[in-house]
Amino acid sequence: MDRLSRYTRRIAGALYARTVPLEYRLAARKRLLSVTNPGPIPEPLNPIRVSPSAISYRSESRFIPEDRYVGKILDGDWDSHRVKLTETEVYKGLVERFHEGKSWTETAYYRHGRDRIESDGEFFGYTTSEEFLQKRCEYVDELYLDMKQNGYQSDQRDPVTDPRRPWSTRDPTGVSVLIGRDGELLLHDGHHRVVIARILNIDSIPVHVLIRHKEWQRHRAAVAMDGTADGEPHPDLHDVL
Repeated sequence: MDRLSRYTRRIAGALYARTVPLEYRLAARKRLLSVTNPGPIPEPLNPIRVSPSAISYRSESRFIPEDRYVGKILDGDWDSHRVKLTETEVYKGLVERFHEGKSWTETAYYRHGRDRIESDGEFFGYTTSEEFLQKRCEYVDELYLDMKQNGYQSDQRDPVTDPRRPWSTRDPTGVSVLIGRDGELLLHDGHHRVVIARILNIDSIPVHVLIRHKEWQRHRAAVAMDGTADGEPHPDLHDVL
């Protein structure tokens, strides 16, 4: 019975996400969050600007689909599941490619893709290492060149009106983060963009906050009440100061 009820709730949630426009879902969510959490509740799709170097970790939480958790405030230990950004294959490989000038086949990025294809049969939708090299690595080259020539440009997809996935909330800034209990920014999506922005020493980029930890929201409420924050203001506190 429990399994059936979970399945029913899952189906109902999927139908709700596909039939109710995103802006209405987010407005309802914000009203609910205002009742159950202290302090000002930010608009879910309003980005904040952060320094790329301030994003030191990538989230390793696997339970966070963007279309279900956008704009939420969650308790728990999800913010402890993280890895240093500098230890990821994307970071190592892109630094090797664009800072050290190595060919793609000499980078940790390519080796990781090749190994995943050999072990899992595909990676990023590519089924051969040759295809991964020719298409994926070429795309990353183009992204780097574009950001170098034109600066950081937001993704042009509109999360509300995208006709391909009208229920999707994929972030139009290209980068989404989670904020942990202590205010730590945890990268969720936009790994390549953040790493390239760091390599190019771009001062700040817009990011979308997917989830805030409940403890962090309590801190936001305290800052809003006092009107002051210790030290340099956190980028997620500008709206309450």
